[in-house]
Amino acid sequence: MSEQNGVRPTAVSIPPTNQKQSHILIVDDEPEIAESLADFLVKKANFKVSAVPDGQEAIDILQATVADEATEIDLVLLDMRMPNLSGLDVLNWIRDHETLRYTRVVLLTAAAGSSEKVEALSAGADDYITKPYRPQELLARVNTILRTQQLEKQLQRQSQQLAALNRIGQTVAA
Repeated sequence: MSEQNGVRPTAVSIPPTNQKQSHILIVDDEPEIAESLADFLVKKANFKVSAVPDGQEAIDILQATVADEATEIDLVLLDMRMPNLSGLDVLNWIRDHETLRYTRVVLLTAAAGSSEKVEALSAGADDYITKPYRPQELLARVNTILRTQQLEKQLQRQSQQLAALNRIGQTVAA
């Protein structure tokens, strides 16, 4: 950068945010898969992880987070094929919920058919991963989704601050 009119450009620094530990909810009716995935995410990325074996328990936990903001779920890793409530049913419930509709959801499934993938993404899944998956690839996708979510929240906070400053400026000008 060059100096113009005797003004030296300054670097803008963004204050560090108090980053909280991301909380991931794993929903899979196969306990071995859920447990190994949870262990991997805790050991490799230090996420807070909860796991449930079916869609109804997932809905119960997500509903409980609405009342208790301290237990916000940042991402749901959701098996597509489960008895009773399918992953798609849970995804539709999340997208229809006024408070939880922006919760990030990744569908995991052994079905490799493109029609299921299109159906899941059309219903609002943030990503779709076919089993068996490589744990490092899943972790990379999870990190990307959480990083995007964090940036969106930061942008929303800054937008709210800018709106407040704008209101103050208008009041002062009046």
